[in-house]
Amino acid sequence: MSLNTALAISLGVLGAVATWLFLGPLGGMLAIWAAFIAWGCYYHSGGKETGLQSTIVCTAAGAIVAGITLTVAGMSLGLPGVMWTAICVGLGVAAMVLLANVPLFVGLQSAAQSIPNATLTAIAMNTTTTDTYSGHSNVTNNSRYTPTAAGWYLVIASVGLAANSTANRFAIVYKNGAGVNLGTTGSFTPTNANSSGNQAAAVVQCNGTTDYLEVIAFQNSGGALNTVPTQSGMQVFWIHA
Repeated sequence: MSLNTALAISLGVLGAVATWLFLGPLGGMLAIWAAFIAWGCYYHSGGKETGLQSTIVCTAAGAIVAGITLTVAGMSLGLPGVMWTAICVGLGVAAMVLLANVPLFVGLQSAAQSIPNATLTAIAMNTTTTDTYSGHSNVTNNSRYTPTAAGWYLVIASVGLAANSTANRFAIVYKNGAGVNLGTTGSFTPTNANSSGNQAAAVVQCNGTTDYLEVIAFQNSGGALNTVPTQSGMQVFWIHA
């Protein structure tokens, strides 16, 4: 039996049992749709203890915002009822969107960096476009992004190097000082002296405290090559708990 078939059967049975309990023995005391939403949150958050913690915190926050919205909506404050309710709902939805902020980082260079010949070199990022969870410093250890929320991240490493017709060039995703699986890409000796850009991507799990990510550049032209700042840096997206 495939994993998808087993999942479909088990969840279908659980859904039927839950509906019978909620509408039968429990006499409608609990809303079945709320249980299905909670299940969806738990599954989406990766399950296990971390998923349970995320589900409890997020659903509780949503319930609190919804409760405040309904309470305030009952106070017309002299405005037409429909208009005031619409305003309250709009503010409540905006609050929940802000609470749903997830880690996102984009860092790059403002000036060229010299990459020595045949030397694995971390790309320094002194310009931050966005960093929603404060995982990067433009000054201290500025080659690193340290995720402050645990989970799985999509990491995109970009390395642009100046024109040269003799070099192999590589971009590598590093975690804690070592390359990650499926995180390397490269281009081999070009036929013309053109600048080049390489981009590697990998899905990486981080603990949210000590794990850090880097972009590593490598080239073997026989001498140093400068980076192309606008093509060199890192993009990081949180994708799963």
